[in-house]
Amino acid sequence: MAEPRVPGRDKDGGKTRVSKTAVALGAAGLFLFIVGVKRKHRLDTEREIAERERASRDEA
Repeated sequence: MAEPRVPGRDKDGGKTRVSKTAVALGAAGLFLFIVGVKRKHRLDTEREIAERERASRDEA
């Protein structure tokens, strides 16, 4: 009788390999996420600085 199959393991009990394509796509997705978050924070900071400059000009 055949042994039950365990997800994530090959027939010898070792871990299955992750394809190079999956690793590359995962790395690309993580990179784009990080770049997007950094861009968002930079835009928020620039917006705050512009608001402060506008407020100081209005006071003067």
